[in-house]
Amino acid sequence: MSSKKKIWNTIKDDFKNVRIDSDVKLDLSDMLDFYLDKEQKKEFSKMKWYKKIYKLPVWLLKTLFFKLSQFRRIIFVLSFLFFFLFIGNNESQSHSFILISFTLMILVLILELKDKLIAADELKAGRIVQQAFNPDKAFKIPGWSGWLYTEPANSVGGDMVDVVKINSDRYGLSLGDISGKELGAALYMVKLQSTLRAVINDFNSLKELGEKVNRIFYRDSEKNRFATMVYLDIKPNSGNIKIFNAGHMPPIVFNNSGYKELKKGGIALGIKKDANYEEQTEIIEDNDIIVIYSDGVTEAIDSENNFFEKKRLINTIINMKDSPVNTIGEQILKNVKIFIGDEKVSDDMSLIILKKEK
Repeated sequence: MSSKKKIWNTIKDDFKNVRIDSDVKLDLSDMLDFYLDKEQKKEFSKMKWYKKIYKLPVWLLKTLFFKLSQFRRIIFVLSFLFFFLFIGNNESQSHSFILISFTLMILVLILELKDKLIAADELKAGRIVQQAFNPDKAFKIPGWSGWLYTEPANSVGGDMVDVVKINSDRYGLSLGDISGKELGAALYMVKLQSTLRAVINDFNSLKELGEKVNRIFYRDSEKNRFATMVYLDIKPNSGNIKIFNAGHMPPIVFNNSGYKELKKGGIALGIKKDANYEEQTEIIEDNDIIVIYSDGVTEAIDSENNFFEKKRLINTIINMKDSPVNTIGEQILKNVKIFIGDEKVSDDMSLIILKKEK
């Protein structure tokens, strides 16, 4: 296929597939989040539409100016200089000045796009590494059926889900949420998952396991970085489970009489060097369901800034309690998607659903 035909086909596909309203809204929202600070966003939300028209470009150009490298700032300034020279000169000179101005601005755009594409390739590689650590969605433990899911809000994320066969008599399940987003959170997620897998076989006591993981995470993390995590120790064909919770939302158990939230745990990992944790025990009956989730599920936001909330999560599971775990999980994701509509996913979403089999 010739390059001209390829370009033409690409343009046709773009016009055919673009969703003007949602795509423009999403791009505008991302642009405001990136370029405007909190005070500007607050002021912008209160402005009349006609004031926004001239105020926003000024803010964007000013912020863009300071975000550019020194060399690119010079090119940026020169492009405006030649543009203003175009305004005040005769027609023959004006054409030259406007061409130079346009060329310089395009050069800045090409350089910035190059950086973005390089970063995108690096994030894609990071995403592949993350996925390599993730187990399959559907998994089996003798006497249990399980389903898990994790999806970052951006290219890479800070949520962790894991299932590890420790030995023939023990399985470990974990769901963690690293503070922050993007690459930094993703790197700490891999660190936490690797640490947990490395020491998991050294402790029968989940209290001691939690305290060991916390000390390592505290030692190796930035001081403003922390992680919440729920860990379950499960024996095959047994409903007796052990749990430790480090600052995460408590798992929810659904049974014939309704549902209950398990106990809250200790503080998040990485906040305090010598944090203490408690080992919880729980007896799960046949057909009971355990759900562990990240706040990206319950705090998914719709167009009116409403949260999906825990209530909707609970009602979804109650209505599908007799379904297989994968069906329950897919329905939760479907309900979240319907709830947020065309809004961008605001946080990483992760789930682990376990069902005790007869």
